[in-house]
Amino acid sequence: MLQIIRAWSLSLLLMASVCGGLQAQNPGLEDLDQATVLKLTAQSPSDWAKVIDLCESALAKGLDEGHQKFAEQLLASTRIRRGVFIGEQVFRQVPPSPMWPQYRVVALRDLERALELDPDQVEALIMVARLNLLPEGDAQRAASALDKAIELSEDEPAAKARGLVLKATIEEDDEAKLALLDEAVKANPESAEALRMRGAVHADANRLDKAQADLRKAVQLAPEQPVGLLSLGMVLMEEAMKRDPAAEPAAEKIEEKQKTLLDEALDLFQKTAQLAPKAAQPWVQMGQIYAMKSEFKPALEALNKAYQLEPGKVATLLLRASVQQELGDNEAALADVDRALELNPDMEDEMKGRVMKFRAMLLANRGDFAAAIKELQQLEKSFPKDLAVILQLGTFYTSQENYAAAIKKYDEVLKSDPNNAAALRLRGDAYLSIGKHSEAIADLEKAAQLMPDDAGTLNNLAWVLCTSPTDELRDAKRAIELATKACELTEYKAAYILSTLAAAYAESGDMKTAIEWSEKAVQLAESQPDDDPATLQHLKDELESYKQGKPWRELMTAPEPKREQQKPEEDKKPKDEKKPKEEKKQEPAEAEEKKS
Repeated sequence: MLQIIRAWSLSLLLMASVCGGLQAQNPGLEDLDQATVLKLTAQSPSDWAKVIDLCESALAKGLDEGHQKFAEQLLASTRIRRGVFIGEQVFRQVPPSPMWPQYRVVALRDLERALELDPDQVEALIMVARLNLLPEGDAQRAASALDKAIELSEDEPAAKARGLVLKATIEEDDEAKLALLDEAVKANPESAEALRMRGAVHADANRLDKAQADLRKAVQLAPEQPVGLLSLGMVLMEEAMKRDPAAEPAAEKIEEKQKTLLDEALDLFQKTAQLAPKAAQPWVQMGQIYAMKSEFKPALEALNKAYQLEPGKVATLLLRASVQQELGDNEAALADVDRALELNPDMEDEMKGRVMKFRAMLLANRGDFAAAIKELQQLEKSFPKDLAVILQLGTFYTSQENYAAAIKKYDEVLKSDPNNAAALRLRGDAYLSIGKHSEAIADLEKAAQLMPDDAGTLNNLAWVLCTSPTDELRDAKRAIELATKACELTEYKAAYILSTLAAAYAESGDMKTAIEWSEKAVQLAESQPDDDPATLQHLKDELESYKQGKPWRELMTAPEPKREQQKPEEDKKPKDEKKPKEEKKQEPAEAEEKKS
């Protein structure tokens, strides 16, 4: 129809000599004719500006009813064309141009003026809604524009789906939002946008299978759309981290499935980064995946790139700090944490608490336990009921061999949470360190019930049950049972646990088996050059004791700055009770397995 009108308008130019009277009745006709011809070739905002100026000039000069209607239609369509074009610039750039608010003002001015002339333009209504849904937009105008667009697009499935998707973005109720998106997909099953958003809603509700199905189809329909690739990758990551307890017996298959999901997600994030080279988020996600796979060097490279693209991002700094900690660069990790706190001193209490705990951990890793303890003491004042903070304080006191203070902290935790397995284990270890074997056994027994597959707890309980100088506390049969399970859990690859099994057999009187396991412990320790020389010597001392037919006895009667080396038992009199053997340095984050 428009081509017919344009042809008719062109014919007016050719018939100008015949229609002199008509020209006299329409002073604006010449401008309108020029606008009509120019519109045929207009391709840029400057071209459309000329068309708009000519149409407005023609209307201002005067036109009869028929020409006025045509001029208004031409003016409306040109303003819509320019408004939509400028509006798209707001959404096309990733990250958005800092000029986007100005673009929105210009685009909306064109679109609203066009809708005054022709209110039934679906394309214009949808763009008006999109622009008003941006920050500081007019939400009510967006809603009214969408309702009108959906009403007008019953015979236009693609436009209807688009309107429904946008309406879903302003719907707060999840079920209502999902209903709108179902309607959108029904209207246009090929709408990647509708599928992508419905997938996101399913993901938020933890319906990962449905989310994955929708997002996979959305990516198939729009493989060059960065948001779709990013969304699918994030769902795959979440699926990889989800564990199905019923599938635990097939652990190897689960791990293989997780690896497949992570590899696919990584590929999606790499493609996203190629399509949106200025976006930091895909690099952050890549960093997370590499970290999950314990590939910390590429993780750091990805996070460095993310921070380069988006400087000052606190979440990136904290993630990078954790990776740097894994790489052993404690000072760089501390610098990132301090920078994060500097950039966002008013972060939410929960987040700030986690960050300060992390900072305390880094200080402890540096060996500055006094500063770490001070940090947690300040945190404890702000969060007096945070058991994780109290528990961590206990571990720091333990690292300083201040066992009395550590036990008080574990007491506080257990008063609030009597079945806190970690506190029971740690308090049991602390009791061992000050020679309170009866109390240690009670705590470790309960911890073992709560954590039946924790090799460290089983090992420490077995050790005290077969090495305590107190006769009534020893139980060789139980010690063998516990030590055997601890060995199985560690695949017989932990020298100190093999030595516990040897000590248990020695207590039972089976010196032959004790020597066999003790020799294996020594051999294993010798094959590990990074192992502590003092530990190796201790294992050799144990072996020598068994060769002499003597079981091992160990007791620490008080905390001391330096622990003394244990010697084989001379006889079973109380006066011959010995100090516990030297242990590997304990990490501040959590108690390592030990024999004391």
